[in-house]
Amino acid sequence: MHYCFDYISPELKSILEPATQQCHFTGEKLQVHEYPNGMIAPFVDWKKSIGGILSHDGTVIKDSECKEWKESDLYYSPANAKTEDKTVIFLGFMPRAFGHAFNDCLRKIWFINNDFCRHLLREGAEFVYTAQDNKPLPSFFIETFRLAGFELSQARLITELTRFKRIIVPENCVIAEDDGRVYTNEYKQLIDNVVHSIPRAGEGTYPKRVYFTRTHIKSSKEQGEQAIEQQFKRLGYTIISPELYPVTTQIDIVRDCTHFAATEGSVAHHSLFCKPGTKVTLINKANYLNMHQVMINEFADLDVTYVEAHHSSRANKECPWWGPFYMCVTRYLEEYVGHRILHLPYWMKISYWRYSQNFIMRAFHTIKRPIFHFLGKG
Repeated sequence: MHYCFDYISPELKSILEPATQQCHFTGEKLQVHEYPNGMIAPFVDWKKSIGGILSHDGTVIKDSECKEWKESDLYYSPANAKTEDKTVIFLGFMPRAFGHAFNDCLRKIWFINNDFCRHLLREGAEFVYTAQDNKPLPSFFIETFRLAGFELSQARLITELTRFKRIIVPENCVIAEDDGRVYTNEYKQLIDNVVHSIPRAGEGTYPKRVYFTRTHIKSSKEQGEQAIEQQFKRLGYTIISPELYPVTTQIDIVRDCTHFAATEGSVAHHSLFCKPGTKVTLINKANYLNMHQVMINEFADLDVTYVEAHHSSRANKECPWWGPFYMCVTRYLEEYVGHRILHLPYWMKISYWRYSQNFIMRAFHTIKRPIFHFLGKG
């Protein structure tokens, strides 16, 4: 594994470098816990409670809490809990964002191959989980689980506080720590299962330099990626919108390339499937540590270069990974490509003032409405 921080600010380097110097693997053997007469709680809110496990008396049992989300018992009333006289196996909380599909969402699936799990299922135990917004996971996630060896249709989404006779909770094979996620041998086996379940149908036919873009995804949280994408196209990268392909093809493309580039976040997590030593360029769209990516970089043994290419002045101060993001040409991007890039500075662009919700733009919109009304257009 190798890192290059030559194309980011000292501020961002001070955030990233310490985390990349930590080990993100643990060889500890995972355990299984049991909670008699416990409860499974549904999702409430990222900063209040993502749902999870409550003890028999309603006390929260921390299982998946991290910097990004919280678990709490303050938002549930045990007296109003639905009751089911059965044993369940808790598969954890599952975010719906694409980037979590191959890490957080799979963290308890290792248990399905355990003899104790098979015994529980023979006795009638059921798989259950909680999910973001209490909604079923998108089809992409269902395919991800299938590739890892589990049919998600076998599990039930819990959307209301429910008390069970027994709750069986396998420990996580992807663990939240302060310097990024940590993985175990069980996680390595799961990803091996995914890789080996995909036939190499397109091996040797895919481009060697690929840039995975998000520009086809309509999002109010991101602006400006087209300018970044254009520079990578000039560097010989093939621009690919991964969502236009089946997940198996996405993985096949990535594991066949020698150079991979993407904005840091969900789309960059495809690098999990790159060959060791693949040159990966991560374009930062805000200054923060992506908890999953540092684990992925180590797991896949990548040659990683970070490039700071944003002026995301409105990114959430507490949770900058929520955006909104404003990507643009910066001196760091120019240094990375090796020459000056003809462009307007961000502060001269209407798109930036619109993004920044500058007082001038707010005043313009305030004035525009009565003018349009006077002209009969509003």
